[in-house]
Amino acid sequence: MSELYVGHAATLPDTLSLDVIPMRVVQTSPLLVREESGIRDLSAYNGVPSWVHVPGDPVLVRKSTMTIEATLATRPQSATVTGISGTLITVTSAGLTWSAIAVVAPSMGAVVALSWGSEGAVIIGTITGTIPTPTGTAAQSLPSGGAPVTLSFRPTQSGTYRSGSLRGDTSGNLFQGHWVAPASSADNTGIWCYGGAWGAVHGKTVLAATITVQRGPIGSGSNSARPVHLKLHNVDSLPASTPGLNASANNSLSLAPNQAGTVDVTAMVQEIANATAAGFAVTYAGTTDYAMFLGAGPSDSGVLSVTVQ
Repeated sequence: MSELYVGHAATLPDTLSLDVIPMRVVQTSPLLVREESGIRDLSAYNGVPSWVHVPGDPVLVRKSTMTIEATLATRPQSATVTGISGTLITVTSAGLTWSAIAVVAPSMGAVVALSWGSEGAVIIGTITGTIPTPTGTAAQSLPSGGAPVTLSFRPTQSGTYRSGSLRGDTSGNLFQGHWVAPASSADNTGIWCYGGAWGAVHGKTVLAATITVQRGPIGSGSNSARPVHLKLHNVDSLPASTPGLNASANNSLSLAPNQAGTVDVTAMVQEIANATAAGFAVTYAGTTDYAMFLGAGPSDSGVLSVTVQ
């Protein structure tokens, strides 16, 4: 058995970044985590193989790769035996129950000393009395305030909704408005989704933010320059039906086919930082500003540059 820990919390990373945020383990098989203030369970990769996670453990997760980089949890040095089944022992400490292994099973009610590692808890002996849990130092938290930081967010999904349903014929591109032909008369709403990547800006002050938008080629909407009708939505991934849109809007950017441009969306991204929005949409009712914009992919369409403090 390697890398035993006794009453020990795994070492924190040498440096902390805004991409590394605190979360909590909610399930171990498969491994799922959740932001402290979140409601969604997210798949994660265990980057601390010498530590056995359990539901409820506080951990540090690198959001860009969804990798658990450190645990902030501690384990007891001692516990009381509350169940015996062969070499698998149940022990309890501070109101929490753990499974442990032992070469020789202790008796029910015995106080035992524990070591912790990649196999979980191992009983290393029977003791009299209780070894106090070390106080240690307070768990480190992510830095707050300080110098402004500029971050980039690229959409992970995109698509267009018409008549309440996700279209399957747009190759992930975004349409606003509708064409004049009767067969295509329903208004379109396109959205970029960012996969819940906003942990680094939540609770921050947004000093500046821009979004890059690129129009599709000639023939994918009006062939003249048209305004980009930006709105906000509140979903991390593409839902089956058209998501609700926030009241905030920005129509200041106008693009011709194949043209790309950026627009200041500082106020709108502040709503994302306040956790009242999660992504951007294009929407328009009518034919005048019918247009297509490139979705998530190799272009920078939908990419955000955000400076927070």
